[in-house]
Amino acid sequence: MYKPFSITVDTMKKVQNNMFTINTNDLNTPLIVINVLQNGKPVILAEGVEVRLAIQKPDGKKVFLDCQVNNVLEGECEVKLTTQAYLTEGLHVAELMLYYASNYVSVSTKFSYSVIKGILDNDSLESANEWPILNQAIAAGEFLKEYDLERLAEIADIIESGGGTGGGSAPSNVILFEDWTGSESVIIDTGNTTPTPDTTAPVLTITPNGGTFATAQSVTMSTNETAEIFYTLDGTTPTVSSTKYTSAINLSDTTTVKVIAKDTAGNISTVKSVTFTKDASAPADTTPPVLTITPAGTFTDTKTVNMSATDNIGTVTIWYTLDDSNPIASGTRVQYTTPLILTATDTVKAYAVDTAGNASAVQTVTYTKTSPVSIVSDSFNRADNVNSLGVADTGQTWITAVSTGSAGVWGISSNHAYQVSTTATADFTAVLDSTKSDLITVQADFVTVVPVKTRLIWRYVDKDNYYLAQNNGSNNGLQIYKRKAGVFTSLGTSSLFITNGNTVKVKLNGNTHEIYINDSLAKSITDTDFKTATMHGLGTANGDNTSHFDNFSVTTF
Repeated sequence: MYKPFSITVDTMKKVQNNMFTINTNDLNTPLIVINVLQNGKPVILAEGVEVRLAIQKPDGKKVFLDCQVNNVLEGECEVKLTTQAYLTEGLHVAELMLYYASNYVSVSTKFSYSVIKGILDNDSLESANEWPILNQAIAAGEFLKEYDLERLAEIADIIESGGGTGGGSAPSNVILFEDWTGSESVIIDTGNTTPTPDTTAPVLTITPNGGTFATAQSVTMSTNETAEIFYTLDGTTPTVSSTKYTSAINLSDTTTVKVIAKDTAGNISTVKSVTFTKDASAPADTTPPVLTITPAGTFTDTKTVNMSATDNIGTVTIWYTLDDSNPIASGTRVQYTTPLILTATDTVKAYAVDTAGNASAVQTVTYTKTSPVSIVSDSFNRADNVNSLGVADTGQTWITAVSTGSAGVWGISSNHAYQVSTTATADFTAVLDSTKSDLITVQADFVTVVPVKTRLIWRYVDKDNYYLAQNNGSNNGLQIYKRKAGVFTSLGTSSLFITNGNTVKVKLNGNTHEIYINDSLAKSITDTDFKTATMHGLGTANGDNTSHFDNFSVTTF
C-alpha cells in the first residue's frame, strides 16, 4: 500500500503546494503523483519525453529518480521514492526535469517536502529477539548503507518465516542467515563486490587566481565535485573549522586567501593559496563586459532567446527582466542560466556585470508574436458537391488522384471535404499547390476520423511519392509514413492519436518534420526526400467515404 502525495509543478511559473511529510521509517511506500503544467496548461508527455525528479537533501547530496507517465495528455506522472530520498531528516527541495532530446531540457519550479525521524531506531529495536541479530549485521559491515533498505525487509521476512531454525538458502542477492540461535556469526552475501571507495580529493578553483588590483576584488571558489569549501584570509592554514565558503568574498586590501575542500567521502584537498595585492597605482579594470542577445525579430509559434557575455577578466553574470523594468535595480530581475522560451510578445531587458563591478549597458530586445502568413486556405464553405472539391478560398484548384491511376473523386458535404468513392484497396489524395515546400505549416481539422484512413498529406510529388500522418489500426496511436515509388515506409509512431475534431498540423523546416495534434508535439522526424515538393493536402484509403475534413491551410513561419 502506497502513501500517495499529490503536487503540481509548472515550467513557467511558481505553484503553491501544500508541504507534505515523510517518516524515515517509511519503507518503499512514499509515492508522489505530479501534475506537470506549462504556464497553467497540462504538458503533453508524449513518446520520447523522459521525466526525472531531482532532489537535493539537507546535507547537500542529490538524488535523481525516473518518473512513470500515467496520463500523456493531462501531463500526469508518478515517482516512487527510494529510501535515499527520505533517509536524511529535514527539508528536501525537488524539481522536475523533462528531457525532450539530447539537448532540450525543461525544468519545473521547485517544491519541497519534509522528512522527520521515526520513533523506531536501532536502540529501540533491541527489545525484539530477531533485531539484535540484524543490528549485528549492520554493525559488521558499514558498506550495507550502500544498499536499498528493501533488502533489510527481506531479511526480516526470512527470520519471521522460520529462518532462525538453521539451514536453508536464499537468493544470492539477499543477506543470508544460517543456523541462528542468537550468537552465531553472520554470513553476508551481497551478490556483488564491495564498491570501490572514493579516495580522490576534490580539485579547487579560485577565480580570479590572484593578482594585482586597484579597486575592490570579488573572489569566487568552486570544486569539480560536491564538496564543502573552507578558507582563511589571515595567512593561517585552513581546517574544516575555518570559515565555510557560501558566496563570493570581496577583498579591498592585500590578502592571501588559503582554501581547502572536503568532499562527501571525507577526502580533503591540499591547501590552495593565492595572493591578491592591492596597488592603487595599478590600472583599474574599467572595461565592461560585452553582452549578446540572439536572435531578434518576430515569431509565430515560440522563440528561443540565448544570451552570452565576454569580458577581459573572465567571470560575468547576466541579469534580465520580462516586465519592462530596469534589470539593474529591479526586484523582479532574474539571473540568466538557460535559454528563454517565449510563447507570447515579450520585451527582454538585460545587462551583464563582471567581478570588478563593470556593467554593460542595458540591452532591450522586443520579440513580437505575429499571426502566420497564409499561402493557401480553404474553409469548404460552399454548396454540396459529389463530383469536385472545386476552388479553394485562396483561388487554387484542388488536384485529386487515386493510387490505381484514376483522377479520384472528392466532394463537399455540409461544408466539409470528403472522398466520394468506395473503391477498396486504393489510396486517395486531394492536394493544392502552395508554391512553397519549406518553413511552412500544413494543417487541417479532422472532423471525422477513421483508423488508417484519415490522413494529412505533405510534400506531395505525385500519387506514389509523398508523406502522410494517420492513426494506426487500433485508432490509439499516430503513425508517420513516407510513400516512395508506391511503397509505404514507416518513419515513426507516437502514443498521441487523432480524435474527432482535432487539428493536425506538420511544421516543415528543412529535413525536420514536426507533427502536432492540437498544438501538442506528437512526433518529430528527419527525412531528406521530396524537399522541393510544394503540394500538400488530404488523404483517405480503402474506399473510405466517412472521413471528413475542414479548414485546410498552408502558412509560413
